[in-house]
Amino acid sequence: MDIVLCVTQDCQLRCTYCFAGRKTPKAMTAEVAKRAIDMALREPGRPGSTERKVAFFGGEPLLEWDLIVETVSYARGRGSFGGPPLHFGVTTNGLALNAARLEFLKSQGFALCFSFDGSRSAQEACRPFPDGASSFEATDRRLREALEVFPDLEAVTVVSPANVRFLAASVSHLLERGVKKVVLNPDYFSSWSDEDLHAWRAAYEQVAAVFVERYRAGEACFINILVVKIITRIRGGYGPGERCDFGGCYAAVAPSGNIYPCQRSLNEDRGGPLCIGNVFDGLLRERKRAIHACQGACNPACRGCALKARCRNWCGCVNAALSGDAATVPGVVCFHERMAIEAADRAANTLYSEENPAFMRTYYPGE
Repeated sequence: MDIVLCVTQDCQLRCTYCFAGRKTPKAMTAEVAKRAIDMALREPGRPGSTERKVAFFGGEPLLEWDLIVETVSYARGRGSFGGPPLHFGVTTNGLALNAARLEFLKSQGFALCFSFDGSRSAQEACRPFPDGASSFEATDRRLREALEVFPDLEAVTVVSPANVRFLAASVSHLLERGVKKVVLNPDYFSSWSDEDLHAWRAAYEQVAAVFVERYRAGEACFINILVVKIITRIRGGYGPGERCDFGGCYAAVAPSGNIYPCQRSLNEDRGGPLCIGNVFDGLLRERKRAIHACQGACNPACRGCALKARCRNWCGCVNAALSGDAATVPGVVCFHERMAIEAADRAANTLYSEENPAFMRTYYPGE
């Protein structure tokens, strides 16, 4: 089983869109972390997978640095007895990174996801310090330091109504800093007005224009909302291993040891129907199976949609949170997916018609 260890609910920032809820000093103990690792190694992984992924999340996980180091050591020791290979990852705002920590993460083969909204305006709109002060300079400095050690890190930018109008500038800033992989993470949980939705569509068209210009300059770049939709167009949809495994071979563990089907479901760890067990008592397998079984878009409009195979209608945690049903796709998700596909297709059509060398090498290597 792949697991996400939400090692703390505390953070140095007060992001307006954080789905982890109210910030408290509640932190995971080493005993909870070790039992979670035992569960990950004991439970089956995704079909066809021979590895296990262990990700550290928060709050801000690096606030519990000693726990991360101890957990990695324990997991490596457990894995040395013939278990599946372990791959580690961490999602961080970067503020607690330093040279020694970067070297440790590198030495342990971590995948580094760096949360940063990009431009000054976007960062200041949504990611302030608790006193309201700007976190832009400190975060931008840590990004430059992280890129020295992790040139292939992933920059994660949340797209919300408050920062969507700065999105193209944010993506450009990250690319100019040397980020090779930009992941735009929609904030579905905020209230999007008609004006905001119009700005979102315009922003994606602007991001697509940035994408096209990078390729015209001979530089392949990765912007997830475009790249993934281009790939699904070429091969006819998402593969089974790329879809959400809500309630399947993936789980998030809260500081208390409670287990949830996704870190988005954890929130402030209040239990409830999406809590699928505890590392001390085990999994509630019937509840887990029931959650997993109800995935898949059931909206009548989805059934005959020509874009269904290319749509992220299967994200159980978002569906459950917004519609009350893991199988029912909220309207904002439909809006986003259509918009992303349209922007990606226009960008791809432009570059394909130009026979852009970098684009053709990346997506059509045999032509």
